[in-house]
Amino acid sequence: MPAYYIDKEMSYANGIYYDKPNLYVSTVLQNTIFKFTLNELQSIDKKELSSIKGGDNIRLYKNKFIVAAHLNSIAFLRHKSNKENHSPSVIYEFDPISGEKNVLFSDDGNVISAASTAIRYGDYLYVSQVFDNFVLKVKLK
Repeated sequence: MPAYYIDKEMSYANGIYYDKPNLYVSTVLQNTIFKFTLNELQSIDKKELSSIKGGDNIRLYKNKFIVAAHLNSIAFLRHKSNKENHSPSVIYEFDPISGEKNVLFSDDGNVISAASTAIRYGDYLYVSQVFDNFVLKVKLK
């Protein structure tokens, strides 16, 4: 299969989700979720779906995306060098059709810093992070 660049202008494309023919990408520095519609001729239609500050990994749950986000890049980098420096995190539920987003969970970094991935299972959210060695289980309201 031939390889080709989707977009050379993206900054920290951390999260991707593919649902043929659409590729969804979240970016940390561009604070945007993009949708790329790919076709067999290797042409690409690019669309900005939503603004999500510091978007990281994307997971699907019941036709909506669960997106982890880093709200403060400086705090994120400071946490990398010292875990006592907290990095705020937020987990969004995002509808790729309507563009509506809701906060499922947020934390100033005291409970979990630098969240990178969240998976929803029933009434629970499981959140992992970049630098620390645990997964947080959150009961959703």
